[in-house]
Amino acid sequence: MICPAKARVLLVDDDPLVSSAPCEDGAPSFDLVIVSSRDEGLERLEKEGPFAVIVASDGLPGDSGEELLGEVAERYPETSRVMLTAQGHLESAVGQVNRGSLFRFLTKPCEPALFWQALRDAAEQYRLRLAERDLLRSTVQGVVEVLVEVMAINNPAAFGRSRRVQQLVAAAAFELGIDSTWELEMASLLSQLGFVTIPDVIVERAAMGQILTEEQQRMLEEHPALSSRLVGQVPLLETVAAIMTPGAAADEAAGPRVRLGARLLRAATEYEELVALRADPDQARAALADPTRGHDARLVRAITCAGAALHCSTLGSFPLARLQSGMVLAEDLRAMGRGRVILKRGSELTESSLQRLRNYRAVGLLEVDEVRAFSPIQAAAGRAAA
Repeated sequence: MICPAKARVLLVDDDPLVSSAPCEDGAPSFDLVIVSSRDEGLERLEKEGPFAVIVASDGLPGDSGEELLGEVAERYPETSRVMLTAQGHLESAVGQVNRGSLFRFLTKPCEPALFWQALRDAAEQYRLRLAERDLLRSTVQGVVEVLVEVMAINNPAAFGRSRRVQQLVAAAAFELGIDSTWELEMASLLSQLGFVTIPDVIVERAAMGQILTEEQQRMLEEHPALSSRLVGQVPLLETVAAIMTPGAAADEAAGPRVRLGARLLRAATEYEELVALRADPDQARAALADPTRGHDARLVRAITCAGAALHCSTLGSFPLARLQSGMVLAEDLRAMGRGRVILKRGSELTESSLQRLRNYRAVGLLEVDEVRAFSPIQAAAGRAAA
């Protein structure tokens, strides 16, 4: 039985008692999917999820409902878990509730009214969990944004690149039909974090394609692992750190979502590096498609299409007062006197960097009539033409 779709519920039972129970008057509607085995239940969760609620019997053939719900708790923690148990198995069900593995347990036989009420309560818990998760994510993302802006002032080249990689990944993920991109975008935004430990001159030499010493090359090669370790210490960012971990793209134990995110991040980062060396979109596409790089053709198409779209604006000259967040500088901005670089070419402008320019202008340390910059649509690749 499938009531009009609203909250999605997966019932795993080889003899489902609910399949013939009518929806009571005034009850919320549920999209009820019924399967008879653990394997089929996990397959539906993977291919058709998310589900708000999973209900499993403790008498499944070949595997207990308790073990199934434990696996769901690990892989799909937001999904509310309900167990249908026989009277003789109450001790096990109570133990799971007390450990937090279950939202609720119901005894067989179960009255339809009690069953539907349990589903309503479980679906509401799912909704609250998602709301709490989204609130925490918004909070974490806000803190990360501030952190990145502060670090971008000290190392604008590296963290401007992280912004451009983030834009590439977001656009490519949309092209690939990936629904949830929060973790991917956070991984992209924080992927250059390890550069804070590397002297600016080495970062600049690498960006310009200059030859590096073995020690300098080692510093650059170690920064992804350092970035991943730093991010992994932040609550809610464990998956983000996993995506950033070197080798995650080929790590079977990492899970399909992490592997896909890691491959996408690696392709976007390499595309940005090619553009930094003044490759045009066609040249970057050809380089990424080189079999020796090991990129999936589908990801190459998505990344290069995104890069080409972000590369379509024209260069302009703007008075300082007309510069906006999202623009990318096409020239270095230097202070008067010693000529210290305030912001480097290729830096994406943010509210904090714009305020920095205004402050330098106010005390007479920046005297420019116009600034050459690319408009926001070209933020991911515009500096290639500078």
